[in-house]
Amino acid sequence: LRRPPPAPLGSEPSIVAAGAENAPLAGHYGSISRFMVSLVDMKAAVQQMHERFGIREFQAYGVFEGFSSPPADTLETWTCAMTTWPVRRVGAKLLADEVRAFGGRSWLSISAMATDPGDSAAQLGAVVVATSRDMGGGASADVVAPNAAWATRIAEKWGKFAVSLGFSGIHWDTFGDIDGGKMTAAGADIPGFLRAAAPILLKMNLQQTLNFVDGFGWDPTLSKDVGPGTVGRIVAFPYWDVRTPAGAVGADELMQHEGFVLF
Repeated sequence: LRRPPPAPLGSEPSIVAAGAENAPLAGHYGSISRFMVSLVDMKAAVQQMHERFGIREFQAYGVFEGFSSPPADTLETWTCAMTTWPVRRVGAKLLADEVRAFGGRSWLSISAMATDPGDSAAQLGAVVVATSRDMGGGASADVVAPNAAWATRIAEKWGKFAVSLGFSGIHWDTFGDIDGGKMTAAGADIPGFLRAAAPILLKMNLQQTLNFVDGFGWDPTLSKDVGPGTVGRIVAFPYWDVRTPAGAVGADELMQHEGFVLF
């Protein structure tokens, strides 16, 4: 269900950018997942990744506290429910500031399919696909099927959190069509989720991406602008998360037409 965590702070990037000449990427793509290090080390890591590997798209993995809601505004430190690693607010802000300084973009990774276990209030009106699902590393979450209604429930609160830290946008993390089709059976509608979330985030000057696991949920029209009179794609670029041979075939086809991130 859970992909392996990104490379540790300051290491060679584990995610690379690929695609055609019209790629909507600012540069190569990488990730940082340690936010309790010193600010000196954080700044050095961002600069190293940018200067040595040409990374201009940075995913911040494991900044959130719980799956259901952002941490309280008064908290300066918390523990990420997914990684179980401590997070410092000032560290996440510094990452976003440093990336913005050289014209890159920073992406706050948030689960589009998870809530805290047993959080009935957060799940109200949603289709729960699995409960207390093992997320790896001792973490667990309840899994919901994302759709347009779910986007209207969660996009604003996570968007405000992203803005408070200075991020360029949200990377929605998904698990694919789990257990041989449970998401499809539950009526998951990832294009609908993204189309509903896009204008909410755009009002906050935020963009969005999402990892399409083996292509699940991908629709070529998601590369279009949000709507008439707007400037901004529904997804800034596709993030193709390959886990099976079928997913690799889809990535080959996408590469002929669209710039994207391949994991």
